Amino acid sequence: MNIEEMTEKLQEVITKAFMMAKDMKNPEIALEHVMKALLENDDIQSLLSKVKVNVNKLINICDLYLNRLSTIDKIQDPS
Repeated sequence: MNIEEMTEKLQEVITKAFMMAKDMKNPEIALEHVMKALLENDDIQSLLSKVKVNVNKLINICDLYLNRLSTIDKIQDPS
């Protein structure tokens, strides 16, 4: 996937997901990182609010799954 061909908004979401994974010390970007980054986007929040979706509840669910992901700190040395 060529990031230069993505829309600016999508680039922002992917970058935010990457930074979220890095800050949480996750070794890779998971679907939950992307989902939370999307849910925290103002345009997406506005759209979901119009169809009566509880965005905060979805963000909390994402957080539950993100907290279960492995982190660099949890990966043990095999020796």
